[in-house]
Amino acid sequence: MHARALYVRATVLLSHRADEPAQRSAEQAFAIGERLGRDSIIASAQMILGASVSLQGEPQRGAELLAEAVQRAGRSGARWVGGRARQFQIWVLLHTPTPDPTRTAEHALELLCEAVELFEGDEAPAGTDEAVLSWSDMVALPRRFAARR
Repeated sequence: MHARALYVRATVLLSHRADEPAQRSAEQAFAIGERLGRDSIIASAQMILGASVSLQGEPQRGAELLAEAVQRAGRSGARWVGGRARQFQIWVLLHTPTPDPTRTAEHALELLCEAVELFEGDEAPAGTDEAVLSWSDMVALPRRFAARR
C-alpha cells in the first residue's frame, strides 16, 4: 500500500512539474517493490523514473528505464502499466532531437499501436485516480518537455 501511495504521489508530482521530488518518490517505490519482490510495483516506479529523468535532460536513460518498465510489466502481467510506459516512451521519442524525423514518427506510431494492444483487455489498477492518470496529462507532458529545450 505504501508503494502504491508513493507511485501515485510521484505521478502527481510529475504532472505538476516537480521532476526531482517525483523521481525520489519513484525511487522509494522501486525499493519497496524490490524488497517485496513485486515486479508490477517496480515497473510502475521505473515508468515514473524514466519520465522524470527524461524531463531532467537525460532522454537516453529515461528511454532505457521506460523500456525496462514495459518488459517488467509484461512479465508481471501488469499490461496497463506497460501501456502507460509506452505512452511515456512516445513523448520522449517525439521530443528528442533526431536526424530522421520520418523514422521517428514511424517508431512513435509503432509504440502507440503497442500501447493500445496492452490497454485492450486490461483495466487501470483498482484505486487509480483517473484524474491523476488521464490522457490529458500525457498530452501536457510533451509540451512541458519541449518548453525546456
